[in-house]
Amino acid sequence: KAFSDSVMINHPRFCSLMVRNRAGEHWRKTHVNIDDHFIIIHPTTTAAATESGHLEDDVEAAVNAYLADMAVSTPLSNDKPLWEVHVLMGLNCIVLRVHHALGDGASLMSMLVACFGKKKDDSVAEKRENGGVKKGHE
Repeated sequence: KAFSDSVMINHPRFCSLMVRNRAGEHWRKTHVNIDDHFIIIHPTTTAAATESGHLEDDVEAAVNAYLADMAVSTPLSNDKPLWEVHVLMGLNCIVLRVHHALGDGASLMSMLVACFGKKKDDSVAEKRENGGVKKGHE
């Protein structure tokens, strides 16, 4: 539910399909089923174990192996908006996979900060607006 109300899911391109026809490419708004965009993976760190014997190296190697495989073997599906969230259970890693048509690095980072940053505390904002004194407490 919380993700459904986020800035990201309400962004026009994150809830649109890229449609190609004779006129070219354009965006068409569509219903977003959140479950279609979340991919839960249960990898084992031993699958990508390194000879070092350090768990951190094993985790990093497992994540890198997953990303490398994903990048070359699994294109984003055109039948849903062009983004996915991969949750790598046991590796403490979440991967946000986004087609480059949805935004550049700076705009996507701005959106992520808006999505996952802290909400502004209304009482603090109200104090600032009233010269440091909350209404009713003068």
